[in-house]
Amino acid sequence: MLNDLLQLNANVSALFGFSIVGGITMLGKAFIKSYKTNKTVAEAKYKTITLDIEMLKESNRAILHGQLFDLCLKYLNRGYIKPVELRNLNCLYTSYKNLKGNGTIEMLFNDVSQIPVREDNTHE
Repeated sequence: MLNDLLQLNANVSALFGFSIVGGITMLGKAFIKSYKTNKTVAEAKYKTITLDIEMLKESNRAILHGQLFDLCLKYLNRGYIKPVELRNLNCLYTSYKNLKGNGTIEMLFNDVSQIPVREDNTHE
């Protein structure tokens, strides 16, 4: 049996220029190199995606900040807020806080929560 394996290895070596063990070693090295390359590419893609997500969060936070700032000033200047506006404002504010928004909007939001909530039949 051992002689048969040695003969097979010699025949493979004569035909292909490498032995069975050498071929397995080459395949193993190629696999490891491919794995390392794919791992590096995957890590780079993960880093890029993570940065993209952070930029999107920052952009959304900035947009929400602008909307909340304008709406809060509008309601404060008017002196009251409609129920539907309050629900909308709460939704925007919750999203803003979840994105780690700052205290400027929190102060304005708290001020708006102190004004009367009422319906208005006039059209703006």
